[in-house]
Amino acid sequence: MDWIKINTALPKCPKVVRLASLMGVSEREALGLALEWFCWLDSATADGSTGLRADEIDRVFTCHASSVTGVSRFSDALAQIGWIFEDENGIVCASDFAQHNGESAKKRAQATKRQNAKREKERHASCVTGVSRKQRDQRREEKSIEKEDSDESSKKTRREGKTPLPETSDVVLSFLAAQPNCGLKGDELLACAEAFFNDFEAVGWTMRNQPIQNWHSAARAFLARWQGNNSSREAAAPRGKITYRSQTQQNYEL
Repeated sequence: MDWIKINTALPKCPKVVRLASLMGVSEREALGLALEWFCWLDSATADGSTGLRADEIDRVFTCHASSVTGVSRFSDALAQIGWIFEDENGIVCASDFAQHNGESAKKRAQATKRQNAKREKERHASCVTGVSRKQRDQRREEKSIEKEDSDESSKKTRREGKTPLPETSDVVLSFLAAQPNCGLKGDELLACAEAFFNDFEAVGWTMRNQPIQNWHSAARAFLARWQGNNSSREAAAPRGKITYRSQTQQNYEL
């Protein structure tokens, strides 16, 4: 489909306003004449030379100017606003034709449109990337602060001689299994770990109403007592049943 490039400022272009005055018509009518002129040029010439004389142009555009303005022909009005000129042979030529009409003008307009779209896409991508980078930097800073707080908490805990309390009996199980003197395995080791965790969890990880400073020491002592009482516990328990707590009085002194 053929098309021409029209500037959005054309409706209020000074030349269109002047064309309206010279032709004795409204600015909207003058805009229509301008569009008709440029569309005709696009189909009638490839280089700006119409091949027609002024009187022939007037026969193509059957419109007449108001006699009040002193301009009687459409071609005269076009010449006065600088849209046409006559060559040495009297042939009407369009001024700056290559800038506004023809394939080269269309290609420039399309290239400009593509370039603007590309710039808009890059601008949008830059904004999105900027936000994402900002979010990553903020998250990285938050993680750094969290790590510093965690490191400081660990240092404080070590300075105070405290060992972080286990959150589950699995932590206790792993610790007991790693002890050189641990002779328990399987269900018996699991029972020992759960018994230790449940007993101290029930009393708020305190001993003689004082917070436990090092549960590792308490766990090792508990393991030693459990293994020492293992034989008597098995004798007291029904055959095939595992007892999770020692039947004897527990002593938690370290």
